[in-house]
Amino acid sequence: MTAKAHISGTQTAPLSLPALGIQSFAATGKHVQLPYEQLTATVKNGKLTRLEAEHVEGGGVPGVLAQLGAKMPTP
Repeated sequence: MTAKAHISGTQTAPLSLPALGIQSFAATGKHVQLPYEQLTATVKNGKLTRLEAEHVEGGGVPGVLAQLGAKMPTP
């Protein structure tokens, strides 16, 4: 199954992404609007088993962080 996704919203609460090394990023009140991304989902026995998103410049977590004024942590 394929779909296009477009995510937007306003950061009204702290953002925590510990898997990326971001413990807490204070709410900014900023509106975020990401570009459309093509998604491909695999479903087996009625359950989602894989979800892939194409890389789009300015999209994904790096796009959100950039629009909020945060930097993506370096590995």
